[in-house]
Formats: sequence, structure tokens, C-alpha cells
Amino acid sequence: ADILQNSCFREDRIERERSVILREMQEVESQMEEVIFDHLHAAAFQGSQIGRTILGPAENIRSITKGNLQDYISTHYTGPRMVIAAAGAVEHEEVANLADKLFTSLSTNPTTALEFLEKKPAVFTGSEVRIRDDNMPFAHIAVAVMGATWTDPDSMALMVMQTMLGAWNKSTGAGKHMGSELAHMVAANNIAESVIAFNTSYTDTGLFGVYAVAQPNVLDGLAYAIMHELTRMIYRVLEEDLVRAKNKPLPAERLRCPGACVAHLQFLLLDTS
Repeated sequence: ADILQNSCFREDRIERERSVILREMQEVESQMEEVIFDHLHAAAFQGSQIGRTILGPAENIRSITKGNLQDYISTHYTGPRMVIAAAGAVEHEEVANLADKLFTSLSTNPTTALEFLEKKPAVFTGSEVRIRDDNMPFAHIAVAVMGATWTDPDSMALMVMQTMLGAWNKSTGAGKHMGSELAHMVAANNIAESVIAFNTSYTDTGLFGVYAVAQPNVLDGLAYAIMHELTRMIYRVLEEDLVRAKNKPLPAERLRCPGACVAHLQFLLLDTS
């Protein structure tokens, strides 16, 4: 309560955090997967807030002021948009009374996060971005279509499709014997170092596709394999592949949710056929 309501935002600490964030930005920019997905979001959701990077442009970090921080907190850190949770040997009434006593200076602006999103909704835009660097040993590519929101019934189907497309890395050496036709095609023709299907869901939109790393001279074959498999799933899905995908455990990092959510979704996937 004290941090949220009474932060002093000392200039020396703002400068220290500014330097930390700029260093973090340099680290993120050295991770090609992070860079590719930043570009993917920027291209897919042009002009939308979700198309911006989490850290933002460096010029904003260098110029942000105490006033900017205070304005942001007063606008977004409001009582109706907060949840207080407690665990352990505590009584609900005691926690509620403490919240009433301590959180007295928060704004009561009733505007919800969904209302902010409705003002500037995420609009998917089909587009392409290519950045050439001949000093890089591999090409990193991401191909995506508009996905589903967390609450869309289609999100379950996309999770199963993600599992069917699968993931493969050359270091595993198992591509030719995997259930994924994409992995089999990539391994048999030696057209990638790694491929992985992704399914990212947000409150108002989503992205579904494939991320791959490959030698620059095999990109035509790799692009064909990815598009062939994405298109094939529209018209032809084998029953045994569907059953295998629905019964395969889904890692937490691919669902983007905690372990309890994973168990719940696995139950739903097995129970909805």
C-alpha cells in the first residue's frame, strides 16, 4: 500500500532504473527469438498498442520523467482494477479490513482494462518484414496468422493444432520418426536447424504460426513446408494425429499459463471430442 500510494520517485533512483532498463534492452536485442517476435507483433498489429515492445523504444526510456510515472500510476493503478490476494493462516475479514484501512488514496476511476482496449483495439494487418544481415549464420523466420483470444472457443482447437504441428531441433535427431508431419518433412529434407509451432493468446486477439531457424540457402523449401502443413490442416487431418495431439501433455510454456491451468486445459482437451 505504501509503495503504490506514497512513492517519492527520487530522481537518482529513476536514473539508476533507467540504466538498468537500457542494459536489459541490450540483452533482449541479442536474443534473436525475442527480436523476431517483436518484429512479428509490430508487423501484425500495426498502430496497435500490442504491436509495441514491452520495454518500448530507447528514446522513451531515456526521456521518461517523474511526472510521466506519476500520471501513469494515477491513470492505471486504480482500485477497481486491482485484486488483493492472501495465502496462509489468514482470515478473509481481516485481510478485507486491512485493505480498507491501508488502500485509501487509490483512484476510484471505474474504467476497466477492457474499456481501455476498446478505445484502441488490436487490428490484425497482413504484412511482411524482411531484415537482411549477411553476417548472421542463420535466418530466423516467423510465419503467423491471426489467432484466438483466451475466451474464444477456437483457442482450444488452436492448442491442439499447435501440438500437431509440433517442434523439432536438429540436435535431437528424431525428426524422421516423430508424429508431426512438419517435423518429418523438415528433417527428411534437411531444410531447418529448428522449428516450433506457437500459439499466443491475448485478451482481444492472438497469433498462431511457426518459428524456424535455417540456413539462408534453404528458405524456399522451408517456407513451402510450413505453408503446406498449415494449409493441409485446413483440409486434411488424420484421426490418429488428432488423437495423439489431444492426449499429449502440453508444456506450461506453450500454454502461457500456470501449472494448474495446464492440468485444467488437458482435461478439457481430452473431454471435448
